[in-house]
Amino acid sequence: MITMPSRSLLLFRQGNRRALTPPPTRRSSPERPVAENAASGLLPSDWPGRSGTLLPARVKPSVLVKSFACFLLILAAALPLPGGESVLTTTFQPLDGLGSGTIVIVPVTCRNWHGMSGQPARIGLIAAPNVLPGNAPAEAAADLNLASVCGLRFACSDVEAARELTLDATAFAMPTRFVHRRDHIIRACLECLRRCLPDALRDTPVVLKRSAADAEWIDPIMKEFNVHDRRRVFFTPES
Repeated sequence: MITMPSRSLLLFRQGNRRALTPPPTRRSSPERPVAENAASGLLPSDWPGRSGTLLPARVKPSVLVKSFACFLLILAAALPLPGGESVLTTTFQPLDGLGSGTIVIVPVTCRNWHGMSGQPARIGLIAAPNVLPGNAPAEAAADLNLASVCGLRFACSDVEAARELTLDATAFAMPTRFVHRRDHIIRACLECLRRCLPDALRDTPVVLKRSAADAEWIDPIMKEFNVHDRRRVFFTPES
């Protein structure tokens, strides 16, 4: 006859078995902390997983776009940009002598916004507008640079590239407020150019752009300048 153990004996044996059996070691799953902490910014997205592989966390596309934009801004600020630094540059300009009635060729300090471009910016600045400072600002508001007000423009190529000088006189016009001779204005502008030329462009011929109506009087002046020794003065305004 088989005797069945009582209920109390079964509970007693079951309790002893639990007491003698060590609890299983809980192994935390790396996916859960990586997914939760990486999303909250506590862990990096390349946190190592259980098998040594990398388990990237889910990152919102907007976060990636913002991070990439910040990287581009930092990179742009760190890299030197050619031509992006302003410097002071001295050029020469033919100014109206006001009450004297003559043309005055003077050195003028300008702010060159492309100081690292490699181009002799002082040549283009010959025709930059020039409103001189004075003790009557309301009255002294006129541009006194004859090259500027007459519509002349100078240009040159990069010194290291193909060497070219250009005088653009296609928009040349004589304002009624000036009494200077037009040929004197052109000669004064070319004298300013002569003083601004670097050694690499000292003997470079000047290409003239002009309207057909001005060819008769301006072409001979340009031919004279192109054969002139530019180490010597080309034009001196009348005193």
